[in-house]
Amino acid sequence: MIIVAFLMGCTSHQETISKPPVPDIQLSETLVNELRSLKGVPEEITSQYIYLRSKLEREFYDSRYLSNTNAYWQGQAGQQIISMGKAALPFIMLEIEYGNFFFNVPARKITGLSMRRENEFASEQEYAKRWANWWQINKNNPEWNIYVEHSNEGESADVQQK
Repeated sequence: MIIVAFLMGCTSHQETISKPPVPDIQLSETLVNELRSLKGVPEEITSQYIYLRSKLEREFYDSRYLSNTNAYWQGQAGQQIISMGKAALPFIMLEIEYGNFFFNVPARKITGLSMRRENEFASEQEYAKRWANWWQINKNNPEWNIYVEHSNEGESADVQQK
């Protein structure tokens, strides 16, 4: 009987407790400037990516307790960035080069490539290093960077198709 009274008291007390305010989340000015400085990318595409990226920051905040990096990309902004396809690759690779391993997911989904070697498990940070190396080889290859002119430059990195 005492436990029931205690629990009833806690329930009414919980009703008066409100959630903490959600912080105002904005992209850093440095990141925005870096995204805007990518060569050859039309301003319209850059603006679209920056808009979606700032919405994605909110989705990441809302997903901050999840351990699966794929889950961070299930929201609307994440899916829209992925649906940009190769148009988003230079932005995604810039994020990876800056150490944001959460962007391994859209890199994999857009390219269809995997940085995972057969029978291997590595950290997301290791996969991000591999993506950054892959981009260094392929950033001038029009197959992967649609903003460069077609030429014989660029090679294909040794990675596994999904």
